[in-house]
Formats: sequence, structure tokens, C-alpha cells
Amino acid sequence: MGSMADPSKGPAVRTMIQGSPTIARNLLLSCVGDWGQANWHKIMAWITQEFCERCGPESRTCIWSVRGGGMDSMTMVHSGEAQTAITTPAAILATALKGTGFFTGQPPMSGLRGLAVIPQNDRLVLGLDPSLGCKTFADIREKKPKMKIAMGPDTGDSQIGYLAHRYLEAHGVAVKDILAWGGEVVFGNRPEECLLPCHDLAQGFTAVLQEALTTPWWGDLVDGPRKFIPIPGEP
Repeated sequence: MGSMADPSKGPAVRTMIQGSPTIARNLLLSCVGDWGQANWHKIMAWITQEFCERCGPESRTCIWSVRGGGMDSMTMVHSGEAQTAITTPAAILATALKGTGFFTGQPPMSGLRGLAVIPQNDRLVLGLDPSLGCKTFADIREKKPKMKIAMGPDTGDSQIGYLAHRYLEAHGVAVKDILAWGGEVVFGNRPEECLLPCHDLAQGFTAVLQEALTTPWWGDLVDGPRKFIPIPGEP
């Protein structure tokens, strides 16, 4: 009668992890991804699988979802509730160490450390309906169009919302200006909360400022019937 080998100790696993660090003891790893359906959760799934293959046989992992704008990914690691998280944008994360910039009002998270920067082809983009007659920020400042824009909130909970507001202000087009021109500003945390309503002409959106540029939400908005115009950033 043949024998059955433990697959966790078989030649396939040994070949895959050969030469990489291992930990013999059992560990519990808590991770923080995104809201649940975006790329960070998928990345955390890869990480947790590789982690378990290199640790004790009873090691376990879990992936927490963030709420709202995603600030809790940082605070959960800082408090010890989780051990690792993925967040963005990398350029502002160093300010968490001293509690400055976006993290003003938060206690300094001096114990946080960056493990890696994961490259992605993404950016924050302002898109406008052609009916506004604007193709540049100079056009916007000159024409002061009445627009209904969807974007992230500047509430201290959303890194993307924080940057969206600073991005507009750097181009001389603040939220207060849009309101003064008779416009309307609608806030949403997740990219699809801002982008999907813009596909529906009946909802009246004529502008959006969001990330997730490589998703169909953006592709269909620019190349589809609405033909939104991406506005290039100024130097």
C-alpha cells in the first residue's frame, strides 16, 4: 500500500522556497489591504500565501478591510492591531513618522517602517465633460465653468482626498472656487464611488478627480460616449 506525504513538506514547496528565509515557529500575521475588492487585497493574498509557506505548519494569516478613506491601515499597524499594511501614495507616508502634513493631528507613528515600494501605473487625474469647453487648467481658471465634480473628501481620513484637494489648490482651482462659480462638489472615498456615477448622464456630473486610471471606470469614461477630457497637470 502506498504512502501519502504531507504536501507542505513536499519537493514542490521545497523547490519554491529554496534559499529564501524561513521561520520554524508558528506565527499569526494580521494584514490590512483595501476595501476588499481592489488590488491591495490581491497583493496581500500573495504575501500571506508566501508567508505561510515559510513559517511553522500552524501559522495563520488574516487580511482586514479598511473603512472610509483608508486611514485605518496606518493606525492599525501603529497600534499593533495589525503587523503590515499597503497604502498609497508613497510620497506622503514619511510624514506619518512625525505627524505632519496629511497626518497632522495624529500622534507621530515613529515605529512604522517601509518594507517595499510596489510599482503601479496609476495617477490622480482630473477629467472634464467636453461641454465645459476646457482642455487645460488655464482654461478652467479663465472660463470658471459651472461644474458638478466627484472627488475624495478632505476629512483627514483619505490620503487620496487630501491629495485631490491639494492638487486643485496647486493649480489655482480650489473647491471654494468651484462652489463660487455655481458648481457642486460631491465626495466619495473609493474610486468607483466617484467614477461610476459620471457614466450616468442623468446624474449631472461634468467633472471627476480620482485615481485608478487603468480601470475600465476611467477607460469607459474617456473613450466611451461621454468622452471626458483628461486635464494635464501643470509643471
